[in-house]
Amino acid sequence: MKKINIIHESDNAYRRRVGISNSALKHIRRSPLHYRAAMDAPSTDTPTLAFGRLVHSLVLLNEPGFVAIKPDDMSFATKEGKAWKQEQVGLGRTIHTQEEWQNACGITGAIQSHEEASSLLDLCNYREITVTDEVAGHILKSRLDAYGPEAKLLMDLKTTEDASHRGFLNSIRRYRYDRQAAFYSMMTGEECRFIFRSEEHTSE
Repeated sequence: MKKINIIHESDNAYRRRVGISNSALKHIRRSPLHYRAAMDAPSTDTPTLAFGRLVHSLVLLNEPGFVAIKPDDMSFATKEGKAWKQEQVGLGRTIHTQEEWQNACGITGAIQSHEEASSLLDLCNYREITVTDEVAGHILKSRLDAYGPEAKLLMDLKTTEDASHRGFLNSIRRYRYDRQAAFYSMMTGEECRFIFRSEEHTSE
């Protein structure tokens, strides 16, 4: 069995780590120049990415991470609001609205109450870990959401605007989740189950 190099580190430390990741492959697929440009000027954070990290922290680590929740009655246009925002940013906290916090908690509760999803997560004793490898002289890196070596299970948590069967299928094609599954399975060196699951509910 392949020896897997598992590293416990923050997401920021992972992003600073040298290595070719799955997300970097989408750039080199366009051209080597696109890849070079992406490496020289990493993409900036977005509200969507920040919300995804919040959900990941709550679901996988059972804690919100380094965040601050903006009070509903606070305006960043006021002196007090500007001072509060500056303080939170200075402390390195990601600011979320009350609505974002409630939505993240709702997603977390839905996953915890879902029998299959919660059972699969229980099989993954590693959460939010870095895995590194070397192939043909190139350093590779991956950030695994949930990994259960004994169960040979890899799980990756996705947030999406459309969780219907058709909507999530479009996300798989658009973001090449199939490539991600292959890359992560190669990094672990095992024939792990990599499960994609979506459910569509309709109401009358």
